[in-house]
Amino acid sequence: MLSDIQQCSLDLALELKNICEQNNLKYFISGGTVLGSVRHSGFIPWDDDIDFAMPRSDYEKLKTIIKNNKSSRYWLVTYENNQEYNEANMKFVDKDTLLLDETTLIPQKVNVWVDIFPLDGLPSNEKKRQRYFKKLLFLRMIYQFSNIKHINTLREDRKLIEQVLIKIAQLIPLNKIFNTKKRLKIIDNYLKNISYEEANYVFVGMGIHKEKEIFLKSVYEPGQLMDFENEKFIGPHDKKIFLTQFYGDYLKIPSTDKQIAHKLTVVEWRGKKK
Repeated sequence: MLSDIQQCSLDLALELKNICEQNNLKYFISGGTVLGSVRHSGFIPWDDDIDFAMPRSDYEKLKTIIKNNKSSRYWLVTYENNQEYNEANMKFVDKDTLLLDETTLIPQKVNVWVDIFPLDGLPSNEKKRQRYFKKLLFLRMIYQFSNIKHINTLREDRKLIEQVLIKIAQLIPLNKIFNTKKRLKIIDNYLKNISYEEANYVFVGMGIHKEKEIFLKSVYEPGQLMDFENEKFIGPHDKKIFLTQFYGDYLKIPSTDKQIAHKLTVVEWRGKKK
């Protein structure tokens, strides 16, 4: 049986899927949602959110569509339309919910959400691709310094140098030097240099898996229907390559100490305080 948060996330995903289908927008379920589909036929038991990825052009169209069709319940949160939100990707949220998220250094009040990530292109030439990606890593580092108070503290896959830099950034008020909104805009503009449609290699540039996010576009295209909690969503065309690159032996259940979940507490639900 799904938790309230999982069921709400699924409802959001179905609403988002309908919007995409009605407006001929391309999407793929992504990340842990693909893993959950293959290994659990739905949610990873200790997880509660859903990830979508969309070609940048469709991602931008979605912003306009939802802005022009305001719903009393659903909304799209971006760093551009929400002063308190400083993440690179968009979130499709249920405004009738309110949670306390203690995953970050400073707890935040959030709505139940579906993450939506843009898919962008990369150079076909390997050396150019490496240079392009290294510059992005530098831009990401400056952004993380600027947004250090909201960095995910539960991730255990960070390299030692990254952990050291985060500790230094926590001691030095770099967020007062670098403006987070400006850093995100710089990254967005950089990622838009190569379109998904024209590229042979594509990636979620701000994805947590970094270089493992880089795939031949044929891994995504043309997509395939995947089962998720008795519903159907479009996922990557080659789910085996996708999941192996991200997770290695993806069918193996991780040990309990590696089963990392969001630290979420319900504050308000459908107008009722908890």
